[in-house]
Amino acid sequence: MSEKLSAEEQELVASLRLGKVGAFEELYARYYKMVASFVQNNSGDDEDTKDLFQEMLFILVKKLREPDFQLTSKLGTYIYAVARHLWLRRLKQRGRIQLSVQEEEQERIDLTDEEIRVKEEFERKHELMASVLETLKEDCRKVILAAFYQKRSHKEIAQMMDYTLQFVKVKMHRCMGNFRKKVQSRPEFKTFENV
Repeated sequence: MSEKLSAEEQELVASLRLGKVGAFEELYARYYKMVASFVQNNSGDDEDTKDLFQEMLFILVKKLREPDFQLTSKLGTYIYAVARHLWLRRLKQRGRIQLSVQEEEQERIDLTDEEIRVKEEFERKHELMASVLETLKEDCRKVILAAFYQKRSHKEIAQMMDYTLQFVKVKMHRCMGNFRKKVQSRPEFKTFENV
């Protein structure tokens, strides 16, 4: 693995390779705003950002699981490059920009049966998390959605929900603990290869 990665990044990459749910949450927390900023500054909206981030995440995990793949940059740099690449392709498909023939050749992504299986499992994990999220009490659901999907800070959540900053931290800890427990208690959770 690259010397450029911090110990924290190396640990995150290892967890992503194993498909651990917590690693995906961490990735969202660290890099979603960066991708959102790029997409929204280049003719995209919130829905585009969500779709693009999911696609980028699948490609990242697919690459990390290739035995010969070496990450030669910081994780954030690689994520930005993949997201940029995907967004330019999408803009081209919408007729907003033109790519050269060489760039078009580089755009092709052929999926093997294994890659399709990994993508489907990834999607099943997210469906499971979304369905469990719906079972939480409204205040917990709002706190988790604000933190992990809207990427709001604890301070912003406190203002939005009229809580103290300290209470938000306690609430987040309790809600996430309950959320994880519920996800892990579902029978379909046990069917995932790496959790």
